Amino acid sequence: MDTLCFTKKSGEANILKLTILWDFCVWWYWGPLLHIKNGNLPRGVRKIESQIEREDLEKLKHTLPAYSKQSLLDSLRNAVALYRQLRVVLFDDTVILHKNTEKKVMDYFDKIESQK
Repeated sequence: MDTLCFTKKSGEANILKLTILWDFCVWWYWGPLLHIKNGNLPRGVRKIESQIEREDLEKLKHTLPAYSKQSLLDSLRNAVALYRQLRVVLFDDTVILHKNTEKKVMDYFDKIESQK
């Protein structure tokens, strides 16, 4: 996911565009990853409520924004936390994590979030 693009747009406060983008991310990123974690085929969010653990569903719900800048920022922060948890479970040692890049993106995110 292009978190840097998302945080840049969050700084511009284009709420409708970001809400639509975020729906795409839930459908194509978080849903399939949660399906894989729960032993299912990675098929978006189809039937996800009945096919993943309740705890995972609650985490996914926390990535869904309401129509406000703060809600979008909260959703992004929750999605980052979810992704960090999922990568521990789903990725093996062959996946290279770019911690330095991740830190720079999150620092930028913090900067945008502080500009409320």
